[in-house]
Amino acid sequence: KRLGDTLYLSVYCRLIDGSYTYSKLASYSPKTYAYNQLKSNSDPKVKALMVAMLNYGAEAQAYFGYHTASLVNQDLTLAQKQLVDSYQSAMIASVGKVDKSKVGIFANSGGFSKRVPAVTFGSAFSINYFFVPSNVPSGGMKLYYWNQADYDGAVVLTPSNATGSIKLTLVDGQYQGDISGISAKDLDETIYVAAGYNSNGSSYCSGVLPYSIGAYCVSQASKGGDVQQLAQATAVYGYYAKQYFKGV
Repeated sequence: KRLGDTLYLSVYCRLIDGSYTYSKLASYSPKTYAYNQLKSNSDPKVKALMVAMLNYGAEAQAYFGYHTASLVNQDLTLAQKQLVDSYQSAMIASVGKVDKSKVGIFANSGGFSKRVPAVTFGSAFSINYFFVPSNVPSGGMKLYYWNQADYDGAVVLTPSNATGSIKLTLVDGQYQGDISGISAKDLDETIYVAAGYNSNGSSYCSGVLPYSIGAYCVSQASKGGDVQQLAQATAVYGYYAKQYFKGV
């Protein structure tokens, strides 16, 4: 939503005598960068990515009610708008399936009454996980997660081959944790997660759950409501980011 915000920058240096010297103040923004690329870059993949990013930014502005009188994509020409396709569910890869032979100690112990993922479209993409144990454990609970590469490379999932782990926060009997900082190019990459307690996750476990931000976008893109347009624009942005950065 802040793609149109201007950043003010100054370079400074401390001199030998202890005094400082400063450059003139410069201003820039992601929006400025995007339009500069549309004007000067001849790579069609770059141009498509810039248009998709501006469209995503505009929908985020509309969704969050942020500077809606000045949407970042309002200066796109018709020709530039036509550089990207409209949303299609096929733009997003399906969520990967869990191989039961890999689950190991992370098998579902049946101790959870609810396991719910959601998605945040704030300053960075993140997946939010909510776990409600049938009997709230007295000890802490961790969320172990694997990206697709680490999941594929594991013969059996263990705490040591997890991409990372997060100490979950207990709020009113519900454990919460966020996997944040997911980039647009990885929007439809499956993240595999397992929540458990005790240091190795073996005592009490949710089972392994696969999810992706792309899957959430697809689920919301056809439902209508406030989030529909944002979900569609996010999926399109992720699609063109993957085209550019991964060549897929």
